[in-house]
Amino acid sequence: MKTKFTPAFLELASTFESRLLDTLEETVGEKSRFEYYRSLLVRYLKSRTIKTTFSDFIKEHSSKIFIEVTSEDIAYLRDIFVRLKEDKLYKKDKKFLSDLFLNALDKGDHYFIILLSALINLYPAELVEDLQTSILIGKRLIDVITEGMPEEKIKPLARLMIREPLFLGFPLQKLSIGELGHFLAHYGLTPSVFIKIHDILIEDFTEREAGDIISLSKNSEITNTQTLRNFPFGDFFVPSNNTLQTLSKIASQKAGKAKRKLMDRDRVLDSKDMKVREETNKFLQKSLNKLQRLVDVKSKDLSAALANIQEEITKLEETLKLHVRMVQELDGSASTLKNEIDQNKVLLGIKSQDILTLLPPVPSWQIEKMVIEFWHAQPFLAIISSASEKAIIHFLRKTERATKDNQVLLKLSSGSKRSFWPDTHKVIYNYKLVFYEILEAIFVRYLISNMIEIWPPSIDFDNPRSRITGDKKIHLVGLDLLPRSKFYRFSKGGKIRPKIDKEELESKVELSRVLRKKFSSLVSTLVYDIRGSTFMSHRLRDAERERAILSLFQSRIFEAAKRGSSFILKDTGDGGILWFGSNSQKLYRNIYKTSHTRSGSMVRYSTALEDEFNLLPHLNSGEMAIRTALNMVKSAEKFVRENYVKYRGWFGEITEKEIFHEGITYALLPPQFKSLFRLGIGIASGSPGKDLIFTPNAFGDPDLNGILVDEAALLSSGKSPERSVILIDNNTLINLMLNSDNYLCVDPLTSGDSEKEIMNKLLYLLKGEDKDRSFFFDGFSVSPVGIYHLDEQDKRKAIKFDIPEDFKISINEKGELENKKERFKIIYEVLPEEKEEKDEE
Repeated sequence: MKTKFTPAFLELASTFESRLLDTLEETVGEKSRFEYYRSLLVRYLKSRTIKTTFSDFIKEHSSKIFIEVTSEDIAYLRDIFVRLKEDKLYKKDKKFLSDLFLNALDKGDHYFIILLSALINLYPAELVEDLQTSILIGKRLIDVITEGMPEEKIKPLARLMIREPLFLGFPLQKLSIGELGHFLAHYGLTPSVFIKIHDILIEDFTEREAGDIISLSKNSEITNTQTLRNFPFGDFFVPSNNTLQTLSKIASQKAGKAKRKLMDRDRVLDSKDMKVREETNKFLQKSLNKLQRLVDVKSKDLSAALANIQEEITKLEETLKLHVRMVQELDGSASTLKNEIDQNKVLLGIKSQDILTLLPPVPSWQIEKMVIEFWHAQPFLAIISSASEKAIIHFLRKTERATKDNQVLLKLSSGSKRSFWPDTHKVIYNYKLVFYEILEAIFVRYLISNMIEIWPPSIDFDNPRSRITGDKKIHLVGLDLLPRSKFYRFSKGGKIRPKIDKEELESKVELSRVLRKKFSSLVSTLVYDIRGSTFMSHRLRDAERERAILSLFQSRIFEAAKRGSSFILKDTGDGGILWFGSNSQKLYRNIYKTSHTRSGSMVRYSTALEDEFNLLPHLNSGEMAIRTALNMVKSAEKFVRENYVKYRGWFGEITEKEIFHEGITYALLPPQFKSLFRLGIGIASGSPGKDLIFTPNAFGDPDLNGILVDEAALLSSGKSPERSVILIDNNTLINLMLNSDNYLCVDPLTSGDSEKEIMNKLLYLLKGEDKDRSFFFDGFSVSPVGIYHLDEQDKRKAIKFDIPEDFKISINEKGELENKKERFKIIYEVLPEEKEEKDEE
């Protein structure tokens, strides 16, 4: 790993093994579909023992293969395509195509294959009137590609790709067996005959396989519909109705056995539940009796009696909490058991039609379905049953008698009888040849063409949805494919695969793993400071009024904080402290009880048990803290909008120059008033135990200790004259970038952009520039603004809102950033997304 790197390198390394890339691969990279196509292709190559570099090539990829074709090349190719259709190619056209494919083949047959697939995808459908035109143009392209190409260079898979019929400009999924009659006739078959023979064979093979699927089901654990859904139906033909009925009986019988065990568990659970409830009732009765005795004591010292009563109530609450916890655990077990019993009931009454809904979907494209069935049928084709042979002979003889022109079917005749008598060996041989020489070539081309995508992406810049998809593709290519050299550009000569800096790639991979280990799961602390509180105090000189105003404001902030997943630790008067982790929200609800005074003020007190003082990290602690901060700022802004007209009444007379009568506007308020009720929010994240602990303080109240509280408090001092400020540390941003699945590392595309902007944004991602960096999340953006020097004793000088040019950093074994042995953090500002927002109702 690089010992020194830039902040931008650190940030991009945070994306390298992040959820973002997983999401991009799954969405625009179509990972699931790619894996499906790849598994089918690998299965085909193994079954045919085809040796090709394409096998290893597709193992390198986990999502679509992106191939760059420049706008200039696309324009020229489109001209070539027109001339290809008209059979009027120039010599330079033929040389261009020949050189293109020769260069690809010299680098490996896998490049030849994906180049051909790219051209198939690029051929415009509007140039093709019908299927025959498509086939004719495909033949011409094959002739141009192979003309002058050494025969020995074309490997088996590449040869399959250029086998006729090659369809150009025709969507393969619209192709049916019926449209291949011309090619099937060569094998003595018509489309309807070929389909019927296939159906006869598959029906026989399905019955022969039924024993295997039934045997496996008998030996498998089937306790609910989910385990039945996980049964490997995909390894078999679609079961017949008889087999489905047998499977449903087996599943129902297994459910009957499971039911008895579930009933036993239910009885044990009922017994435990009854025992706990009885003990709870006894304890409650005992405690109530004790409280009654305390209340009945005739004592002149009422304060002592009240203190004893309060102590007993606290003990009662703590003990009740333990009992409630036990009851909740039992309720959880009961809920789980009930769900299992409900599923068991479903399995008890399962029918064959219900099992049918659990089977993998059957391909809707006829050719795909038949080819996959044929591949699965390979072991069965070695021996054709006499029943299938008889069915095929009977069907062919009947068809021959009903056909006026039977010249095609005569190619299947044994020739040993006067009347037509099919030779079943010849029939099966030709049936297999149709797959080997026609359908497999069509289907393999279909698989590969669906595994690639042409770059640059076609984007409708006036369509927001299209722009969002374009943004995602730019990030997939710029953050993952290009840095890993999984991006390809074809030309008449030179390299197809881009050269990469292997040392930099290894450094980025190693750094990303370090970051995942150190920052993937953290706790976050949020400290907020209410701006203008000192000015307010001096202006009012009335503690009662100040308390009333601040309480009104803090109540709004409290509600915003409560909506997040925070533990609201304390109100410091002119601010507050919150923390975020896996247990923050649940723990807050569990250990605090609240009541309201007659004046309406809220009073809360803790019932925390010793084992509840525990900080648990969370994958999304940084995001939870940031979104809570944004909600707090939004609430503060709303408070200002609703109340600034009351400033005259709150703070006394304000001069006419500062405020107008009916036409008062916020913009005319003096600077001191503009800063009122703005928030300074600081968020710092780290590891529980090392950076932060949750523990009772000297007075027994829940409290936080650790460096994160001090750092968040320091970050909350960030100021702006007229708005709230949210500052976070690099730990928070890294945690956010590792675990968020939807954000951008460069400005999103707009309606005013063009294709050139796609390349500009791609280059920006690749260069990892340190200037003007921003990261765009849903509802907010994050930008670097300064450096926090951890070892600076004078906290007033610890933060500098400037990042020097060519700033080089390293990361130590603790996950701390260093520069010339000085420890520091990078500070980022969070800004809400700029958009008009309607006031909440």
